[in-house]
Amino acid sequence: MAERAGLDLGSFDEDEVDITDFTETKISKPKVDKKELSKISEEAGFPSRQSTKRRRRGGRTAYTQQKNFKMRPDMPDLVADVADHLGVKDYEVLEMAIEALLSKKKMKDELKRYKNIIS
Repeated sequence: MAERAGLDLGSFDEDEVDITDFTETKISKPKVDKKELSKISEEAGFPSRQSTKRRRRGGRTAYTQQKNFKMRPDMPDLVADVADHLGVKDYEVLEMAIEALLSKKKMKDELKRYKNIIS
């Protein structure tokens, strides 16, 4: 079996290298004004993808079933704005819309079924 080549570390004098110099370095982060950073990035063509609104969180509710569906662009924001204006959650806006539609179209059986579901 062949001998492995050495790392040639014999040229270093152990007294010359002090590794504590490397452990004591502290990197300080520059202070960043987030508003200024957002302004500059938007001007450069990099708009934020973060939602501009913080949604309210509540306790447990009777809403446990999930239904995902596609919407037109900007529709989720409209639903959120309507919900905020009415002081309700997004899913309650959907229920109000369904009830209004069933009433307007005079769908009595479906409206009765709706009332049973929400009671």
